[in-house]
Amino acid sequence: MVQRSQAELDVIQGKWAALDPEKFGGKALARMFVVYPWTKRYFGKFGGRFKASDPVVMEHGAKVMGKMQVAAKDPEKIKEIFEYLSKRHSDTIHVDPENFKLLGSCMLVEMAMTKGDWSPEIEAINRKFVDVSIAALSRKYH
Repeated sequence: MVQRSQAELDVIQGKWAALDPEKFGGKALARMFVVYPWTKRYFGKFGGRFKASDPVVMEHGAKVMGKMQVAAKDPEKIKEIFEYLSKRHSDTIHVDPENFKLLGSCMLVEMAMTKGDWSPEIEAINRKFVDVSIAALSRKYH
């Protein structure tokens, strides 16, 4: 169990709720595809379209961000929130869980680029949230 103060919960909930899932998710995914181009191999259904403005990228980004926003609203239930996705990514899609870390890093970079406070303390709080989300998403891997 990760311990968080009420101030940390307020930061997490505020920062993640303020993000537009489609726009932000698409930008984070597109960043991952540029910075870590080998991650594209898991996205054959995108048909070679990997820009943030491409509808398939925006749609998938919205799904990812939507789930992160659900987790941000109730981080105490993070294992349950990601349970199905963990099993699906492990057993069906066979995504290397290292890719979750790469996408998480891209999300944090995109958050840092948005307007508003992004102090080292705010980054640390959000990094911990992303890391816990990644751990929950990686739970069902054998």
